[in-house]
Amino acid sequence: MAIRRKPLYYFQLSMKEDKKKFEAERALIQSEKKSLQDSIGQYKVKIVSLQEMMNAIRFGSKERDLDKIHEWHKKMEDAKLVEHRSRHRLMQLEEENQKLVDLNLAKNESIRQLEDEVSQKQQHLSHVAILRTLHEAVIEEIQDNIDRSSNLFRVLQTFGQLRFLTNIFYEFF
Repeated sequence: MAIRRKPLYYFQLSMKEDKKKFEAERALIQSEKKSLQDSIGQYKVKIVSLQEMMNAIRFGSKERDLDKIHEWHKKMEDAKLVEHRSRHRLMQLEEENQKLVDLNLAKNESIRQLEDEVSQKQQHLSHVAILRTLHEAVIEEIQDNIDRSSNLFRVLQTFGQLRFLTNIFYEFF
């Protein structure tokens, strides 16, 4: 009993589909990783802010100054969070910019290759046009030779008839 095997292209299609799925999962995981890293950074900023506020309270402030210290640390924490988000967004924009630059380079390379291909095809077409012109010239020359040959054949035929008549004339007289 023979085992029926699927053609190779079935496996290639399957591999391409699997690769697309894995790429999509990888992109999702990377997105989640970046989101978690951003959250970690925000929590680190909050921890540092709380530690600074605890140190300020420990090293002696009066009770009425505690509200001011708390308010000041809250503003400082907000500023640090804004700075952290801005840095994170800047990194995202730089990554996106690099992807766009790479995509642009790939597109330019593709355009260059297509232009080279068009140029080669144009050269090929110009060579074909030259060969076509030469072919037509040769055909015309052959036609002229055939016409001359047929004229020559007619002349020879007429000459042969003339000779025949001449021979008959000499034989008769």
